[in-house]
Order: sequence, then C-alpha cells, then structure tokens
Amino acid sequence: MEPGPFRIKVPLLYIGRHLDENGFEFDECRQISARVAQYILGEYYASDEMLQLLVKERYPQGIESIKKEVLSSDAPCHTMWEHFKSIFDYFDDWAVVETDDVYEKITNIVVRKNQKGSKRRIETIDWK
Repeated sequence: MEPGPFRIKVPLLYIGRHLDENGFEFDECRQISARVAQYILGEYYASDEMLQLLVKERYPQGIESIKKEVLSSDAPCHTMWEHFKSIFDYFDDWAVVETDDVYEKITNIVVRKNQKGSKRRIETIDWK
C-alpha cells in the first residue's frame, strides 16, 4: 500500500482484483486506510477499556467528535496520526487486512497495541 502512518498488509491478490479502470490500486488503498481508521475508532474502541480511558483523558471532545473529524477527511489514518497522536501511538504501526478465500472481500482487520518495551516484537505473520 502507499505509505501512510500505518503500514497496512493486504494480500496482493486482493489488490489485484480491485484495481481501477486504469489499472491502479490507489483508490482501493485509500478505502482500506479509511476502513482501518473506522475499525480502530469504532469496533476496536468499543471493546478496549484502556483505549476508552486514554480518549477520555486526552480528548475531552469525545470519540464521536474524533470519529467525525477523522472519517470525514481525505486521509483518515493520517488525520488520526496528525491530530490524535495518542490514539495512533496506542497501536503498533502495522495493521493486517484479512480477506475471503477468493480475495474479493475484506473479512477482518487486525491491529495490535503498541509493543514498545516488550522483549520481542510479535511479527504480523503471528497475529491471530
């Protein structure tokens, strides 16, 4: 994927099936980046009490306001990194996109808490 704050691993066969009319992947990569931001600020946020506490302590405007700002931008992950750095820093800078067996649909997005300070970084191939 094109460089951004998160390094997003996506199966190449998925990208190959979602090229634009000129054979480029950029539009799909932007959409994937937006889905990563949406996942972090939605489903992941709802399930992680530590992230909820971090947002409450650092961002008095609350998660709904943050979601609105981030998801309405042309580059959601970049906006999260630029305007809500504590949320971005909460996560490892890698994200993994999982797809169905025929690489047509995204089935899951996997992000992990930042592993700074741990003895061994868990590689994305071992994220399950």
